[in-house]
Amino acid sequence: MTENGDAGAGGNARLAPAEGGDAVVFAFNPASIVISHMAPMQTSNGHGGHHHGGDDKPNVVVNSTPDEAPKANGTTSIVMRALTFTGQEVRATCDRLLGWTLFKEAAPSAPKKQDLPELRFSWGSQIYLVNLNQVTINYTRFTRDGTPIRAVVDLTLHSVPKIPAATNPSSGGQSGRRTHLLTGAETLPELATRTYGRPEHWREIATANGIEDPLRVRPGARLYLPSMQEGGR
Repeated sequence: MTENGDAGAGGNARLAPAEGGDAVVFAFNPASIVISHMAPMQTSNGHGGHHHGGDDKPNVVVNSTPDEAPKANGTTSIVMRALTFTGQEVRATCDRLLGWTLFKEAAPSAPKKQDLPELRFSWGSQIYLVNLNQVTINYTRFTRDGTPIRAVVDLTLHSVPKIPAATNPSSGGQSGRRTHLLTGAETLPELATRTYGRPEHWREIATANGIEDPLRVRPGARLYLPSMQEGGR
């Protein structure tokens, strides 16, 4: 089932582009959901990409460059098995899911880097920023002309690091301004601590976004993060 990404989906789980667009709504609950978390790899700040260790010391992986630092919070994986889709839109829905596993076109500023589309998985109050890493589709029912009208699908999602992207200064926006999509149970003080190093700077975030009551900010809200110069820190 597919619907516009801005439309409400009730209590159904859904997957949609993080920046907006048509969503895939899971009208039927999966047979199972497995959530696992991989802790970040322990690294040191040495040079080269070697493994060091002796008979009495554990191996330590050394980063070859600063850009290869591990994700600060590790990676959360969500595996949903036996999602059922029915109806005339089954093929279109499955094609959309498969399309989200393809690397998107790289931005001009990073010609050598390609990323999977950033998606938003939501179910009730739970919201995760994810990439769709694996899709397995089993078509189980067809019309007489061979059109699939029922599919059972397995999905594997991996969380996207919660690192706000910097605005391109050449775009005409304010230099250093970034945005962040609130997910899960994130709060403004937590976001301020991760961004500016101190929780009390949530007030600058609230002011920049016209927020009067920080307790009313819900997951899924995209917030501007003011630069150091804007906030006067």
